[in-house]
Formats: sequence, C-alpha cells, structure tokens
Amino acid sequence: MEEERDEIVENPEGEPTEGMIEEKVRDYLDDVRNNPQHYIHEYDLDLEQFIDKEGVIEDAVDMDGVGHNISHYDGVEYDIRIDGVEYYVFRID
Repeated sequence: MEEERDEIVENPEGEPTEGMIEEKVRDYLDDVRNNPQHYIHEYDLDLEQFIDKEGVIEDAVDMDGVGHNISHYDGVEYDIRIDGVEYYVFRID
C-alpha cells in the first residue's frame, strides 16, 4: 500500500495509456496539417520537399488550360498556323 501511495505522489497522472498517446499524436498531426507553413518555417524545412512542382504545373494546365496560366490579359490561348508551323499565341498586355 505504501508503494502505491508513493507512486501516486511521484507521478500523479500515472503512465499514459495507449489511447492517450494516440490522441496526442492525432492532435499534433492535425495541428501540422492545419498550419503546415508554421511548421515548415519553425523547423527551417525546405518547402520544395513537400511540393511536387511538376505535378502542380500539370494539374494547373489540365484544370485551367495553358491560356489561363500564361495569358493574364484574357486567359485565351490561340492556335495559329503559319507556313505549316503551328504557333500558340497568348495575349499578355
């Protein structure tokens, strides 16, 4: 009985349960997912480690088209053929 009392006095919260540990890990992961830029800056990480640049570019072109991303004036891409050569024309001003 004396040992149990001493254990409680020395460590009043007791040992964490598996569920407590899992909950804490989930909380940390949620925080990182909700504030990724904070953690990237806090731990001096390279943003490029977390972004697939080629994938982002491909997705932007697939979703919005080249004209939307290059032609800031009207977002239109024109295909013009001159002397058998096809050119893509974008109005930027």
